[in-house]
Amino acid sequence: MNAVTALLLGCFLVPPYGMEQNISHSVSVSIINSGYRRVGVLPRFLVRQQGREVLGGSIGPQADLLAEQLEESLIQAAQGKFRVVDGRQMRRAFEKLSIDDLGNPAVLRRMAEGLGGLEGLVVCTVTDQRSGRSEEERAPLMVQARLIDLRDGSVAGTGREDVFLSLSDAAYMGESWELRRWVGNQLQIVGLRSDRSGDRDSQLSLYGDGDLYERMHYSQIRRDRPHPLANPDCPYRLAVAVNEQERPLVRIGDRMYVTLDPGDVYWIRAQNKLPRPVYLTVFVDGVNILGKQREPLSRARYWFLRPEYTSNLKGWYTGTEGNYKQEEFVVAPADDSVAAGQGFGQQLGMITAVFHTVGMEGIPKAHKIAAAMMPGSFGTGAGRESRVRMEEVAGPKPGLILAAMTIYYVTQPRLEELQRGGGSSGGSGGSGPVTPRAQSH
Repeated sequence: MNAVTALLLGCFLVPPYGMEQNISHSVSVSIINSGYRRVGVLPRFLVRQQGREVLGGSIGPQADLLAEQLEESLIQAAQGKFRVVDGRQMRRAFEKLSIDDLGNPAVLRRMAEGLGGLEGLVVCTVTDQRSGRSEEERAPLMVQARLIDLRDGSVAGTGREDVFLSLSDAAYMGESWELRRWVGNQLQIVGLRSDRSGDRDSQLSLYGDGDLYERMHYSQIRRDRPHPLANPDCPYRLAVAVNEQERPLVRIGDRMYVTLDPGDVYWIRAQNKLPRPVYLTVFVDGVNILGKQREPLSRARYWFLRPEYTSNLKGWYTGTEGNYKQEEFVVAPADDSVAAGQGFGQQLGMITAVFHTVGMEGIPKAHKIAAAMMPGSFGTGAGRESRVRMEEVAGPKPGLILAAMTIYYVTQPRLEELQRGGGSSGGSGGSGPVTPRAQSH
């Protein structure tokens, strides 16, 4: 069924977020039936691609965020019958481990003992079904869970859940596109297609705000448009600079790459070419550089990027009320004890920028939408420090996503391997939160 197939009493129907199979419910039942008192969730979901399981893979930092969301769902489902080990402890326990260690009962038992007696481990694998998928077919992601008994390595329970994506989810995962663009005082649609009817309601729906509209819009992205970083007409730009010099971008498949080597200190350069301000959110390996926290785009802090302005973001910024600590972006050396690309503590190599409208003023109003919803399990290294003073401005909350773009950073040898084909490239008028103004120094 098309994401926009019917207009019923002014309400569009959209797919449910979680289907009738609910991982948190089925896994929690297995935990209780097995008599476990303490369980943990693998801190990064595995991704099945090209016949093998990898960490992060094509969904990038979403693999970590999904694990955190499942942990929260299990805590709610526990109702005092079992305890879920905090995700931060799980990440520390798995920091030096690899995928191969998941098949080694002795390693898992040592890990469980180090966590104070863990009895069960929830291991989730994501199948990315976006490639070749039509909007009438399957969900973009399918998650399968196994509850592992850490005493003997047996499987104590399983679960399955389909996951539908919003624009915010897809941007966080590393998809790149330009959807909307200000032309004068009009916000024009450039990267979304309306449904087949082409009537006024379907056109207005492309300006809809909120999670339900975002999930509907995801299936309407025009995949025939150029990558925004390869399109000179795109008014937003993202670059990586070392020693104030921009590193050249290399396109492989549908991704943009830049080379960074261990020890490199870099800046992120973001540009707004239009005579109209925008909000900007920047993630490095799924962690918001403003606040240095892993958080979904829907709850992320953001920068105010002035009209016709280029900002040099020089590191992680933590603080409030105008006083911030800045920590340099430094590429950490690889851990020789972990196989390349297979370590739970390894950097993902992604720099993502998402541009939003400043509020909804001047944007056409879409119909309110409703949907039949089933509850799902998944909700929608630093260097030197310095102190910086940043101006904060009060304004409306972010409006619509204008564009999202991701640059993948790799070493020069890895880039050459990829080039040889040795890997997959695979109007709110009210006041909102106080927002730092992006810096140009």
